[in-house]
Amino acid sequence: MRMFRSTLSIILCCSLAALISSCATFRNRPRAIAETVKQAQSQVALGDYQKALALFAVADDKYGRDAALQHHYVRTGDRIRSAADTAFQQGVFSQAGGIYHILLESGITGRRFQEPLSFDTAYLRGRIGSCSKALMELGLVKYRDDDLDGACSIWNKVLAFDPGNKAVTKALRTTGKQRQRLKSLSATGK
Repeated sequence: MRMFRSTLSIILCCSLAALISSCATFRNRPRAIAETVKQAQSQVALGDYQKALALFAVADDKYGRDAALQHHYVRTGDRIRSAADTAFQQGVFSQAGGIYHILLESGITGRRFQEPLSFDTAYLRGRIGSCSKALMELGLVKYRDDDLDGACSIWNKVLAFDPGNKAVTKALRTTGKQRQRLKSLSATGK
């Protein structure tokens, strides 16, 4: 009986400690959310969009559907999309594609927010496709001008944000073979 009481006492003490800890966490919740928002905004200012979105994702998972947190999360996602759109409009397709890829990979479009995002998965995939196509064409111009290194450099930028792009992979393979042939011809001509 004595062992049962001591076990019961330990269980009650542990339960009380857990309850006190959860109350402290609940009290600190607004402060923790504000700190997350501050850190994420700092990362956006530094251009580290991936880290900013990861901070929000962790906090959103931890605090559930907190309205203030989600508001900032959505606004940050929209701000990052706006940066990608600006790069796209300026013709900086590798940067734009990279940012769209970060948004897509972050999983932000799969989350349930209390307010809507200004974009969805289809929008991001479409923009990534447009960036890939534009860079593929720029690479082809280099290729036709016999600038194989320049073409490969551009196409490798596509693979950084669109790794499954079969047309670019094929173009790189073909260009690699052509470079080898040119090296062989150059070596035998000496």
